[in-house]
Amino acid sequence: MPRFKHIDALRGLAILLVVYVHLVNYGLFSFKGGWLDCAWSPAVIGLKFRMPLFFFLSGLLAYGIYTPVKFRKRVVNRLRKQLWPTIVVCLLFNGLCYWDGWHSLIYNKHNDQYWFTQSLVQIFLLYAVMARIFDATKASMRTQTIVLAATIAILLGGEIWITSLGKLPNHHFLQYSYLNRTVAYGQFFMLGVLARMWWDRFHVIFEQYWIYILITAYFIAGCIVDFGYTGLPTRMAGVVAVYGAFWFSRNFWGGESFLARGLSALGRHTLPVYLYHYIGLHFLMKSGWLAGLKSIYGGWWEIPVVTLLALTMALVCVLIDKFIKRTMNPIHTLVYG
Repeated sequence: MPRFKHIDALRGLAILLVVYVHLVNYGLFSFKGGWLDCAWSPAVIGLKFRMPLFFFLSGLLAYGIYTPVKFRKRVVNRLRKQLWPTIVVCLLFNGLCYWDGWHSLIYNKHNDQYWFTQSLVQIFLLYAVMARIFDATKASMRTQTIVLAATIAILLGGEIWITSLGKLPNHHFLQYSYLNRTVAYGQFFMLGVLARMWWDRFHVIFEQYWIYILITAYFIAGCIVDFGYTGLPTRMAGVVAVYGAFWFSRNFWGGESFLARGLSALGRHTLPVYLYHYIGLHFLMKSGWLAGLKSIYGGWWEIPVVTLLALTMALVCVLIDKFIKRTMNPIHTLVYG
């Protein structure tokens, strides 16, 4: 599969939205339990598709024929280059920001900040086992599609059941293991796998403009009706609408413009941005520098100001990662492989 720059750019947009949402939310509520309520803030709209988009793209790129060698290689790669760095930086985050004795490094409610990469590893391991079985049994595309569709249905049913339980306490197994997040977002990972399996047929959607316009309209309607999280149809419509917009403009994202190169470069450094930005947010929050975001939230100043802040923070995270790699390469290699 050739490298599609629009996927790099999409990953860059998704991680930028992650930082954007966290800047606004922490600036407004400072970890005190508040949430976003302005329907047309990019922070609120981004909530509907940013994490589903990450999982969808990960599934898109995870698809393949998993021979025994490839299975071992890809599983070790995920554990070594995604799960291990998450654990190390999470321990660093707890030590720097919430030190209360050695026990606080591990037993800390703020570990939840680092759920994303851990859930992504969990759903990847599930798919990797499925893909290995597909290869060993020489399963047809039709059989694989049926199994993946059934998995999506099971995950959706699991999400509905978990939602019916209400708010889970921090010590609950589903919450503590992030399985509740894996169930909720793993659906999009499997949808991404299906999209890659049926690559040509999937992209036919975007050739039928009326279908694409209908999907986009449905997503916009979902934004109007529900300000918070919405179900699978609306979130999936958001993923498809945003993916389609980048697919239509894929020639631009493969070009040499500043925006294309910048967003694509950011998309290739999503892990360090995700891991480091929580530490920066904590100290900004404690310093009171984010308090000013309360006054611009929902106003026209929000987009340029918070976007600039998000870009700055993401760039600082990338530069920190490069600095560690150049000056402390053994440590960087130990953490990231």
